[in-house]
Amino acid sequence: MKLIALTLFKNEEWILPTNLSITKNFVDEIVALDDGSTDNSCEILERFGASVYKSDNPGNNTFVWAEKANRQKLLDLGRAHGGSHFIVLDADEAPTTTLAKNCRKICSELSEGDSASIRWLQLWKDYKKYRHDQSPWSNSFFPCICCDDKSKNFIFGNQKDISTMHSGRLHTSQEKIRTIPTTDGAVLHYQWACWNNAQAKQAWYRVSELTIKGWEEYEGINSLYSAGLLWDNVGYEEVPEEWTNGITQPTALNVDESWSEQSIARKDLIPSIIKQFDDNGIEKYEPLQIWHVKPLEKEFIKRTGRRPNGGKI
Repeated sequence: MKLIALTLFKNEEWILPTNLSITKNFVDEIVALDDGSTDNSCEILERFGASVYKSDNPGNNTFVWAEKANRQKLLDLGRAHGGSHFIVLDADEAPTTTLAKNCRKICSELSEGDSASIRWLQLWKDYKKYRHDQSPWSNSFFPCICCDDKSKNFIFGNQKDISTMHSGRLHTSQEKIRTIPTTDGAVLHYQWACWNNAQAKQAWYRVSELTIKGWEEYEGINSLYSAGLLWDNVGYEEVPEEWTNGITQPTALNVDESWSEQSIARKDLIPSIIKQFDDNGIEKYEPLQIWHVKPLEKEFIKRTGRRPNGGKI
């Protein structure tokens, strides 16, 4: 068995040490695909011993995050490195120490084409608390570990589908999935813990989706990303200390009501949105639910002399 961690990334220097500090301890290799980073992400990965490659569709040349095409290339690279088993984690995720301890055993019990579904814990405005309530962000599991079936690949439709923003992690069958109990391991998702950055990233998704799909598609786009705006009646659970022993915790700000520049860890997000405003006109994006992101609201007021009327939350 050769277990390889597969990671897509772009400008994630704020969180990569968190992921890598634990992942490096139980996998045989880390293979990562860069979608056009302009920060120190590549250097950080290489410092941890990862093999880093460049995307065929680098995001510094386009506003498209071609996730499915990138995941297929990453899978091909993992196979070229001799992987028989893969754990597929985004840069802003980290396995709990219990998953790090049990991952190889989980893999050993998978047959070709099998996958394992792991509890996905959403850290929420805090690095020590995860969301636990009636929302879609609670008690969710996702397949992210598999025993490779080399006859399977990601399924593509037309060219527009290849450039979709999101896809599943695994190429294996959805019918052969084992659900792993939380006591045996989970994945910590840090996106929502760095709140301002998360909201800026969600705004970037909405703006880019509207640019791609057309101006009449705003209702569907708002609906697609509406779960990121479920802020009421939030319940929390403390992350047990034993789940994070040995994990390097990030230092980025959790929440900043003033929306200082430091509160947005990814420095490319707002400029990329502004570029789309420049290219297409800011009022084309007015119906989107993005104006709670204060730098964007300020930009709208500066350009139009009024507050945005659309995108009510």
